[in-house]
Amino acid sequence: MWRTCNILFVCLIGLLQNVYGLPPALEQDTAITDSVNLQAFQTMQVIKSDTNTRYILVGNVILSADSNLFFCDSLIFDSDIDSGIIRAYDNIQVKTVDGVIISSDSLVYSLQSSAGRFLGNCTYIEANKRIESPFISFNTQSGEGSFAGGGTLQQEGTRIRSNYGNYSSRGGASRLAGNVEVEQEDTYIKSKELIYNAQTGEGKVLDSTVIYKENLTIYCHEGDLGGPSNVSRFGQQTLFVTEHNIGWSDKTEYHPKDSSMTFLSTFHIYNTIDSVGMWGIHAMFDEKSGRIKGYNRPMVYLIDGLDTSYFCADTLFSINGEAIDESGLSTGRRLRGWGQSKFYTPQEQGQSDSIKWFGGEGYSKLDGRVVLWNDSVEVLADHSIMETLDHETNYKKITFYDRAFWSKVVVDSVLADQVSGDSILLFVKEAKTEKIEVIGNVKVLVFPKTQKDGSHENGNLCKAEYAVVTLDSLGEVKSLRVEKNIEGEAFSLAGNNFPQHLAEFRTERSNRPSSFIDLSSQPNIPPISPLWLYKQHLIQWGE
Repeated sequence: MWRTCNILFVCLIGLLQNVYGLPPALEQDTAITDSVNLQAFQTMQVIKSDTNTRYILVGNVILSADSNLFFCDSLIFDSDIDSGIIRAYDNIQVKTVDGVIISSDSLVYSLQSSAGRFLGNCTYIEANKRIESPFISFNTQSGEGSFAGGGTLQQEGTRIRSNYGNYSSRGGASRLAGNVEVEQEDTYIKSKELIYNAQTGEGKVLDSTVIYKENLTIYCHEGDLGGPSNVSRFGQQTLFVTEHNIGWSDKTEYHPKDSSMTFLSTFHIYNTIDSVGMWGIHAMFDEKSGRIKGYNRPMVYLIDGLDTSYFCADTLFSINGEAIDESGLSTGRRLRGWGQSKFYTPQEQGQSDSIKWFGGEGYSKLDGRVVLWNDSVEVLADHSIMETLDHETNYKKITFYDRAFWSKVVVDSVLADQVSGDSILLFVKEAKTEKIEVIGNVKVLVFPKTQKDGSHENGNLCKAEYAVVTLDSLGEVKSLRVEKNIEGEAFSLAGNNFPQHLAEFRTERSNRPSSFIDLSSQPNIPPISPLWLYKQHLIQWGE
């Protein structure tokens, strides 16, 4: 019977030799304590004292403890000190009850805490997870471990490097700190501290982090990573950089399925190609197309040389390179605004119910209660079209139709020159209106200069089907020509018995914005520039 058992034990040792490449051991299985068995060794020395029994084993040592197997070249076991301490040296390999295999140059293992400290050329292998580090600690009971001194974790096509890390054999995320680098097929992450699940791609940003994807870079300090198919959420001043856009938001959702973003708090985004930016408190951004739709009265600005134009509306939609309506235009930045649409430039200001602006064509359209202020001129209508510069005449043409009404306050009085008609066409040069064409149901009330000193003594009131009004450099009436079905009269300004307003007279001068800040009741002071924030991140990461 003993001979049979001995043969079986030798066979077991032979099997372990095949698996782990160990030379033959000399001793048979020996129980030291209830939980520790010496299964193989070449030489053993036992040293006893009043407080401890020390076992010194040399040569292809195999020891079973806590249901774990220990393999090494030499081992010291103190059975009584600290309730049992194992010290192993050279060619160490530990196989845990959970199937984890850890190798190293040296090991200190406590039977009381079930914790081991591995040092030198450490390798941790668990199913599809592999960790390499100079130092690894692992608790065989809890399945929790850590590494230090720099390490690499590989799992599910993901490679992670960091100075420190905490992990578990029971699944879930690892906590990584110090020069963290995560490499995946389409994603590269650098971070100071990160919780990351290599299996799912989910994680949590705990400190400064930069995420690189094919056409997107994200700089953040806090957030939740949703993985390749779920929404990721980022916190304060998260900066994102695409091929042509730089922006940030205090609360950002990233949707990887369609490469879109949702800004749920203060944001500021800038297009470096078109020199167009938007800021506000709520927007949706399509990373691939560059489209952005802002809600809750966002502000859009367009930089053209030294001039900047500002647009504000309840909702603004900015798009680049595709037609957005029946016009068929296909080049340049486009802008749509709905609800209390307003714009401001130093030369022109305006408002309407909705606005369409086509940057590549220099063309825009305003609809619904249109108001335009140009120099000292005010024009009101239900619809308006601003056309691009005519290079032959050097005029910009602006057409107003449906209840069109033009007025300009006379320089030296409270009187106002007025024109109404079915449509009004302004010819503007260098931000000043030089000529007005009026078509259909024309009514004109003007107070031309009649004296050398530029004073006004007379007025003209007339009706016609067509009229042309020319203005001088101050915007005052220089000449008037009317055609078809003309009715009119001239009158003196002496006394108070003369018409001061046409029946169509109306004005919105009190609502004229004096700066872009007046375009909305929302806080419209520009938030931090995305370009400035981007430079700070580049400095931080040494890029």
